[in-house]
Amino acid sequence: MGTTSFNNLLQEYNIKPEWHPVLPSEKDTTFPLKGGKITLFSDFFKYCNFRLPITKFCKAVLDEYQIHVSQVHPITKN
Repeated sequence: MGTTSFNNLLQEYNIKPEWHPVLPSEKDTTFPLKGGKITLFSDFFKYCNFRLPITKFCKAVLDEYQIHVSQVHPITKN
C-alpha cells in the first residue's frame, strides 16, 4: 500500500490523526509490536466491516476469548 492509498484508507474509514496511524515501511514486520502500537490490516476495514473505535460488543467478545485485536486477521479470496 502506498502513501496515497494509506491516506485514502484513513479518510474513508475516519481514522483520526490523534490515534497516530502509521504506514509501515517495506522493512517493517508485524511482530514484534512496537510499544504502544497494534497492527491492523486494511482488509479488516474493507472485508470485515471493522471500525475504530471498536464497539463495546466487539471489545467484550475479544476480552471473553482473550484475543488481542492484532491476533485477528481476515482471510480473503483474491
